[in-house]
Amino acid sequence: MTPGGVGTAVAAMHDPEKIEAVLRYHERTKHHFNRYASGPGELDWANQPNPFRRYEGAPLVRLPLLGAADAPPVAKPLGLTGWKCTRCRLRGLRKPRRW
Repeated sequence: MTPGGVGTAVAAMHDPEKIEAVLRYHERTKHHFNRYASGPGELDWANQPNPFRRYEGAPLVRLPLLGAADAPPVAKPLGLTGWKCTRCRLRGLRKPRRW
């Protein structure tokens, strides 16, 4: 929201220059039927957001690192995406192929 509040935002909605600027931006950045929207060209590595949500006043809880003996059992790495049960037989579903 603008520093001026709701009244300023409402006034901007009736300003033809600001509306035109928004429409130009939308045309430049929208997705198209045969291509994705153009991006900034490169990633801004210096300004990456924190991947973990933090709340002011909430305690930070450190989780223990598990050793190999503590890790949960895992099926063999087969690239499975799910399991299917047919006629009481459980089988893994593979990832779909890319053509």
